[in-house]
Amino acid sequence: MDNEPLLPPPSNDIPLFIIGGPAGCGKSTIARTIANYTDYPFIEGDDLHPPQNIAKMSSGHPLVDADRWDWLDTIIKTSVSLSERSPPPHGIVITCSSLKRSYRDRMRERVREAKERGTGLREWFVFCKLSQEESLRRVQGRPGHFMKAGMVASQFRDLEVPDPEREERVFVLDVERSVAEVDKDVIEFVKRCIGENANGEHKE
Repeated sequence: MDNEPLLPPPSNDIPLFIIGGPAGCGKSTIARTIANYTDYPFIEGDDLHPPQNIAKMSSGHPLVDADRWDWLDTIIKTSVSLSERSPPPHGIVITCSSLKRSYRDRMRERVREAKERGTGLREWFVFCKLSQEESLRRVQGRPGHFMKAGMVASQFRDLEVPDPEREERVFVLDVERSVAEVDKDVIEFVKRCIGENANGEHKE
């Protein structure tokens, strides 16, 4: 992507972009696109799974809600810790499948709790949307990853695509298009969010 003008300076809030979606949607690639554009640090959420979760998925068994709650909390704790460094980052990008609304609400609540303690994080979700067939095709072409092709169906059973009319600060990104189109749309969304943040135009 061509270099573009510098983004507006941040307010006291630190934007946290959580990149979600089912297996094969390109979360990590899109997160790196945002991180490269903004120069924000990028955290791979899969690296924060506890060993028992990775072992379970590696053996072909899908995670259930009870497996995910601590992981979701760790996603936010890790982001909070990074935001409290001196000097703090201007923003953070992290991946997390965030398949259900209850998972996204859990992370929103943890951000709210951290904010009450004085942390400056403010979360936005970028949810990568694709069909189950395309997800399966991509996962089957990705050898060596702990997410097995047979687990794709379980993810789509859990899947609750966000409705921007019902959930705050979410953007549903159609990833079954060209890389250039996907990158353009996600960067435009990020620019709008950072502009709102810098200008204090917080939309609940």
